[in-house]
Amino acid sequence: MEKIMIELARLWDTYSVDWPAISAVATLLAVLVALSPSWQERIKQKQLAINLRGRALISFMILKQAIVSLTENSVIAKTTLSEEEINALRSLELIMANAAALDPGEQDVFLFALAECIRLNALIQSYHPIATVIQQAKVAGEKLDIAINLFSSKPYGRIEAPTVF
Repeated sequence: MEKIMIELARLWDTYSVDWPAISAVATLLAVLVALSPSWQERIKQKQLAINLRGRALISFMILKQAIVSLTENSVIAKTTLSEEEINALRSLELIMANAAALDPGEQDVFLFALAECIRLNALIQSYHPIATVIQQAKVAGEKLDIAINLFSSKPYGRIEAPTVF
């Protein structure tokens, strides 16, 4: 029996477990599991920001076309924005509800561009003098240029012209 006990003690010493190492690995795994929800939330926020940039960029481009037509003509051919342009403006207002997903600089540019477009729409609807409307259209156009450049330069949010084969 003594030989068996000696053999067991030798085996125990040979194959001993490094409990501090196992404890460290278990702690690391517990921390990773605890952090995974915040990582998933960050990934969702990034995806939402990419989606918002794309939607905002499309609306900005539609409004930019309307502003270019206003500033190119010394006489305004239309007294209101078209239904498509109004829808673009409304979609920007809806995007504003989720603008917190954007970077702080993007939020500022987004809000300034939106504010100038809303101001321009108000001037058009209230029949202000043409010179005032054209001046506001130029200001709104500058803000939209900044927004379009910013939103189209972000990774995964860039809209490229289609290639023709």
